[in-house]
Amino acid sequence: MKHIYIVLLVGLLICSWEDIRSHTVSLSFVIAWTGLLCGIRIFQKEFSGMLFVAAILMIGIATVLNRFTGGGIGLGDGFLLAMAIMGLGARSIQMFVYCFLGTFCFAVILLVLFSKKKETKIPLAPFILGGSLLAIL
Repeated sequence: MKHIYIVLLVGLLICSWEDIRSHTVSLSFVIAWTGLLCGIRIFQKEFSGMLFVAAILMIGIATVLNRFTGGGIGLGDGFLLAMAIMGLGARSIQMFVYCFLGTFCFAVILLVLFSKKKETKIPLAPFILGGSLLAIL
């Protein structure tokens, strides 16, 4: 397994724990960790301008979605997805599929089996972690 994947998974594990515990993610931590991943990519001569653009676009999309959903999709989620893009590279497409499929299934289970309301907040970081792990394997 590449070193960058290990660094990414450690960062996502920390963020998942924080997201489950407090329903928030430290933007300063995520930005710093994304910078670390960017630095590793540069050091390993694997940095791509397209990765950087994709990460910035993800932050922009998350910001727009945050405004339209009234905070339903948090800004931290967008920054976490950008961090995953920087760590996974081309595998981030797989991560998106696994992440959002897992989140969807979990939401359906909460709605159907536990009679939760659709406004119930679901921490996204654990699903980004799971999707990233599946994309790496």
